[in-house]
Amino acid sequence: MSSEGDAVASTSAADGGVVDLPTLKATIEALSNQIRDLKASGSDSDKDQIPPLVKEMLVKKKKYADANGGIGVDGKKYEEPLSKSEKKKREREAKKQAAAAAAAGAASGGGAADGAEGKDAGDLKADPNSKGSLKKAAKKA
Repeated sequence: MSSEGDAVASTSAADGGVVDLPTLKATIEALSNQIRDLKASGSDSDKDQIPPLVKEMLVKKKKYADANGGIGVDGKKYEEPLSKSEKKKREREAKKQAAAAAAAGAASGGGAADGAEGKDAGDLKADPNSKGSLKKAAKKA
């Protein structure tokens, strides 16, 4: 059997042709290196060249994954990249879920999130065994 690097797969893409996975992977890596070099140069004229290269690379990554049974260049399941707004939306949802889980845990008598370990606010203020209280008691004696 051939290894993943030697595979040539057909695809149902619009061109209807055969996709050479190793060649496509090499093209993706070349685009990635080119983008990395342009970003490292820091020149404003170079920064204008980056967005079209990124779009081209994403199209080629999608084509690779489609031809490779949904597996991307990195060997993991391919997922469409998220836009900035989609990323922010998912982060907000994750924070809401974490807050809801923490509130549900506190309401059900689970461990306290602030490290108080079941103490009331009044208990935190008037702890007779606190370091400050012990010093005051020692001075009085």
